[in-house]
Amino acid sequence: MVDWSDVSDTTKDKEAHELYMAGSKNYCKLPDINKQQSKTGLLAFLRYDYKKTLLRTRYLYLDRIFNEKEKRLNGDDLNYAFFEPILICFPNLEFIGRLNFPHLYESSKKQNTSKVLKEMLTQMGKGYKDCAEKLVDWHRHALSHELRPDGFWTYDLNTEEKYGSPKWIGDDMMYLNVPHFIDSCLLEIEKFCSRLTDDSQSDEVMGKFSEYVLKRFVE
Repeated sequence: MVDWSDVSDTTKDKEAHELYMAGSKNYCKLPDINKQQSKTGLLAFLRYDYKKTLLRTRYLYLDRIFNEKEKRLNGDDLNYAFFEPILICFPNLEFIGRLNFPHLYESSKKQNTSKVLKEMLTQMGKGYKDCAEKLVDWHRHALSHELRPDGFWTYDLNTEEKYGSPKWIGDDMMYLNVPHFIDSCLLEIEKFCSRLTDDSQSDEVMGKFSEYVLKRFVE
Protein backbone atom coordinates (compact mmCIF):
# COMPACT_ATOMS: atom_id res chain seq x y z
CA MET A 1 0.00 0.00 0.00
CA VAL A 2 1.23 3.50 -0.83
CA ASP A 3 0.35 6.60 1.16
CA TRP A 4 -1.29 8.43 -1.72
CA SER A 5 -2.59 7.97 -5.24
CA ASP A 6 -1.07 9.66 -8.26
CA VAL A 7 -4.30 11.43 -9.05
CA SER A 8 -3.03 14.22 -11.26
CA ASP A 9 -0.45 14.81 -13.94
CA THR A 10 -0.24 18.59 -13.89
CA THR A 11 3.03 20.48 -13.61
CA LYS A 12 1.95 21.84 -10.22
CA ASP A 13 1.28 18.35 -8.93
CA LYS A 14 4.66 17.04 -10.07
CA GLU A 15 6.38 19.96 -8.35
CA ALA A 16 4.30 19.37 -5.21
CA HIS A 17 5.23 15.70 -5.16
CA GLU A 18 8.93 16.55 -5.52
CA LEU A 19 8.63 19.04 -2.66
CA TYR A 20 6.99 16.41 -0.46
CA MET A 21 9.57 13.76 -1.32
CA ALA A 22 12.42 16.16 -0.52
CA GLY A 23 11.47 15.70 3.12
CA SER A 24 11.82 19.29 4.27
CA LYS A 25 10.40 19.84 7.75
CA ASN A 26 9.36 23.39 6.95
CA TYR A 27 7.41 22.98 3.72
CA CYS A 28 4.10 22.26 5.47
CA LYS A 29 3.98 25.26 7.83
CA LEU A 30 0.80 27.04 6.85
CA PRO A 31 1.93 30.60 7.80
CA ASP A 32 5.06 30.16 5.66
CA ILE A 33 3.03 28.81 2.74
CA ASN A 34 0.79 31.84 3.01
CA LYS A 35 3.68 34.30 3.29
CA GLN A 36 5.22 32.87 0.13
CA GLN A 37 1.81 32.45 -1.53
CA SER A 38 3.06 29.03 -2.58
CA LYS A 39 0.40 27.04 -4.40
CA THR A 40 2.91 24.23 -4.76
CA GLY A 41 3.53 24.20 -1.01
CA LEU A 42 -0.17 24.06 -0.18
CA LEU A 43 -0.75 21.31 -2.74
CA ALA A 44 2.17 19.27 -1.36
CA PHE A 45 0.79 19.56 2.16
CA LEU A 46 -2.80 18.66 1.28
CA ARG A 47 -2.39 15.98 -1.37
CA TYR A 48 0.73 14.18 -0.16
CA ASP A 49 0.78 14.79 3.57
CA TYR A 50 -2.64 15.65 4.94
CA LYS A 51 -4.59 13.29 2.68
CA LYS A 52 -2.61 10.19 3.66
CA THR A 53 -4.13 10.26 7.16
CA LEU A 54 -7.48 9.27 5.66
CA LEU A 55 -5.90 6.82 3.23
CA ARG A 56 -4.22 5.02 6.12
CA THR A 57 -7.47 5.10 8.09
CA ARG A 58 -9.29 3.34 5.27
CA TYR A 59 -6.50 0.79 4.92
CA LEU A 60 -6.11 -0.01 8.63
CA TYR A 61 -9.80 -0.21 9.50
CA LEU A 62 -11.25 -1.59 6.27
CA ASP A 63 -9.10 -2.65 3.32
CA ARG A 64 -6.52 -4.52 5.41
CA ILE A 65 -9.12 -6.93 6.79
CA PHE A 66 -11.43 -7.15 3.78
CA ASN A 67 -12.11 -10.69 2.60
CA GLU A 68 -12.06 -10.58 -1.21
CA LYS A 69 -13.68 -14.01 -1.56
CA GLU A 70 -16.62 -13.32 0.73
CA LYS A 71 -16.72 -9.59 -0.07
CA ARG A 72 -16.96 -8.80 3.63
CA LEU A 73 -14.71 -7.66 6.45
CA ASN A 74 -13.17 -10.41 8.56
CA GLY A 75 -14.27 -10.60 12.18
CA ASP A 76 -16.92 -8.62 14.03
CA ASP A 77 -17.18 -5.47 16.15
CA LEU A 78 -14.74 -6.90 18.68
CA ASN A 79 -12.01 -6.86 16.03
CA TYR A 80 -12.34 -3.23 15.05
CA ALA A 81 -13.93 -0.13 16.56
CA PHE A 82 -16.36 1.16 13.96
CA PHE A 83 -16.49 4.67 15.42
CA GLU A 84 -12.73 5.34 15.33
CA PRO A 85 -12.62 6.06 11.56
CA ILE A 86 -15.45 8.54 12.06
CA LEU A 87 -13.53 10.28 14.84
CA ILE A 88 -10.59 10.69 12.45
CA CYS A 89 -12.73 11.87 9.53
CA PHE A 90 -14.47 14.77 11.24
CA PRO A 91 -11.36 16.86 12.12
CA ASN A 92 -10.08 16.38 8.56
CA LEU A 93 -13.41 17.49 7.17
CA GLU A 94 -13.44 20.46 9.53
CA PHE A 95 -10.04 21.67 8.32
CA ILE A 96 -11.00 21.43 4.64
CA GLY A 97 -14.21 23.24 5.56
CA ARG A 98 -12.24 26.10 7.07
CA LEU A 99 -10.29 26.46 3.82
CA ASN A 100 -13.52 26.42 1.80
CA PHE A 101 -15.49 28.72 4.11
CA PRO A 102 -12.94 30.98 5.87
CA HIS A 103 -15.59 33.66 6.48
CA LEU A 104 -17.14 31.37 9.11
CA TYR A 105 -13.95 31.43 11.20
CA GLU A 106 -14.26 34.65 13.16
CA SER A 107 -11.62 34.08 15.85
CA SER A 108 -10.08 31.38 18.02
CA LYS A 109 -12.93 32.00 20.47
CA LYS A 110 -15.62 31.88 17.80
CA GLN A 111 -14.68 29.19 15.31
CA ASN A 112 -18.24 28.22 14.29
CA THR A 113 -17.21 24.57 13.99
CA SER A 114 -20.77 23.27 13.69
CA LYS A 115 -21.56 25.66 10.84
CA VAL A 116 -18.37 24.71 9.00
CA LEU A 117 -19.09 20.99 9.25
CA LYS A 118 -22.71 21.41 8.17
CA GLU A 119 -21.61 23.43 5.13
CA MET A 120 -19.18 20.68 4.14
CA LEU A 121 -21.70 17.89 4.65
CA THR A 122 -24.27 19.81 2.64
CA GLN A 123 -21.99 19.96 -0.41
CA MET A 124 -21.12 16.25 -0.13
CA GLY A 125 -24.49 15.16 -1.51
CA LYS A 126 -28.16 14.87 -0.60
CA GLY A 127 -27.71 12.05 1.92
CA TYR A 128 -25.13 13.97 3.92
CA LYS A 129 -27.16 17.16 3.61
CA ASP A 130 -30.27 15.45 4.97
CA CYS A 131 -28.33 13.97 7.89
CA ALA A 132 -25.95 16.89 8.51
CA GLU A 133 -27.61 18.15 11.68
CA LYS A 134 -27.51 14.76 13.39
CA LEU A 135 -24.01 13.86 12.17
CA VAL A 136 -22.59 17.10 13.56
CA ASP A 137 -24.49 16.59 16.80
CA TRP A 138 -22.92 13.13 17.16
CA HIS A 139 -19.46 14.48 16.50
CA ARG A 140 -19.74 17.47 18.82
CA HIS A 141 -21.28 15.57 21.73
CA ALA A 142 -21.50 11.78 21.73
CA LEU A 143 -18.39 10.94 19.69
CA SER A 144 -16.14 13.56 21.26
CA HIS A 145 -17.13 12.89 24.87
CA GLU A 146 -18.34 9.30 24.98
CA LEU A 147 -16.29 7.96 22.02
CA ARG A 148 -19.39 6.49 20.41
CA PRO A 149 -22.65 7.87 18.96
CA ASP A 150 -26.03 7.48 20.60
CA GLY A 151 -28.24 4.47 19.95
CA PHE A 152 -30.37 5.99 17.20
CA TRP A 153 -28.35 4.78 14.25
CA THR A 154 -27.21 1.71 12.39
CA TYR A 155 -23.90 1.41 10.56
CA ASP A 156 -22.14 -0.75 8.00
CA LEU A 157 -18.42 -1.32 7.51
CA ASN A 158 -18.89 -3.50 4.44
CA THR A 159 -17.09 -2.01 1.45
CA GLU A 160 -19.25 -3.69 -1.19
CA GLU A 161 -22.86 -4.03 -0.07
CA LYS A 162 -25.00 -0.98 0.75
CA TYR A 163 -22.18 1.42 -0.21
CA GLY A 164 -23.65 4.90 -0.38
CA SER A 165 -24.64 8.11 1.38
CA PRO A 166 -26.29 8.14 4.83
CA LYS A 167 -30.06 7.91 4.97
CA TRP A 168 -32.87 7.92 7.47
CA ILE A 169 -34.59 4.62 8.26
CA GLY A 170 -37.98 5.51 9.64
CA ASP A 171 -38.31 8.69 11.68
CA ASP A 172 -35.37 8.47 14.05
CA MET A 173 -32.83 5.88 12.85
CA MET A 174 -29.92 6.79 10.58
CA TYR A 175 -27.90 4.39 8.41
CA LEU A 176 -24.24 5.35 7.84
CA ASN A 177 -21.84 3.49 5.57
CA VAL A 178 -18.41 4.16 7.11
CA PRO A 179 -16.31 3.42 3.97
CA HIS A 180 -18.45 5.86 1.98
CA PHE A 181 -17.92 8.54 4.63
CA ILE A 182 -14.13 8.10 4.50
CA ASP A 183 -14.15 8.18 0.69
CA SER A 184 -16.37 11.27 0.67
CA CYS A 185 -13.94 13.11 2.96
CA LEU A 186 -11.06 12.09 0.69
CA LEU A 187 -13.02 13.39 -2.29
CA GLU A 188 -13.46 16.80 -0.64
CA ILE A 189 -9.68 17.07 -0.21
CA GLU A 190 -9.22 16.14 -3.86
CA LYS A 191 -11.83 18.64 -5.03
CA PHE A 192 -9.97 21.40 -3.20
CA CYS A 193 -6.64 20.25 -4.67
CA SER A 194 -8.13 20.13 -8.17
CA ARG A 195 -9.21 23.76 -7.88
CA LEU A 196 -5.71 24.59 -6.69
CA THR A 197 -4.20 23.11 -9.88
CA ASP A 198 -6.76 24.87 -12.10
CA ASP A 199 -5.34 28.22 -13.26
CA SER A 200 -8.85 29.68 -13.49
CA GLN A 201 -9.58 28.91 -9.82
CA SER A 202 -6.22 28.75 -8.03
CA ASP A 203 -6.02 32.46 -7.15
CA GLU A 204 -9.46 32.33 -5.53
CA VAL A 205 -8.45 29.20 -3.60
CA MET A 206 -5.26 30.86 -2.34
CA GLY A 207 -7.29 33.91 -1.34
CA LYS A 208 -9.53 31.78 0.87
CA PHE A 209 -6.51 30.00 2.30
CA SER A 210 -4.90 33.34 3.17
CA GLU A 211 -8.09 34.58 4.81
CA TYR A 212 -8.19 31.54 7.07
CA VAL A 213 -4.47 31.56 7.94
CA LEU A 214 -4.46 35.27 8.81
CA LYS A 215 -7.37 34.70 11.20
CA ARG A 216 -6.05 31.45 12.64
CA PHE A 217 -2.41 32.37 13.17
CA VAL A 218 -2.69 35.81 14.73
CA GLU A 219 0.73 37.15 15.71
